[in-house]
Amino acid sequence: MDAVTFDTHHFISTLRNAGFEEKQATALSTAHKDAVEQMGLATKGDIDLVRTEMRMMKYQLMAWFGGVQVLSVIAIAALIKI
Repeated sequence: MDAVTFDTHHFISTLRNAGFEEKQATALSTAHKDAVEQMGLATKGDIDLVRTEMRMMKYQLMAWFGGVQVLSVIAIAALIKI
């Protein structure tokens, strides 16, 4: 899975400009970064990969169902001739 980017410097700067002390801003930034990393978010690349895999499975299933239909018709035709 691709990494989700998080600009800790910008995050800390925003908190510092809002009146947080350096120590508080750094602690919040670290906690937020850790939380984002643990969430296991899917990126657009991950979603595109899943879509591609699903599309391939769809075509494989269509081919399999087509083969089953052909075999069913052959089996029914053979049973009718008996």
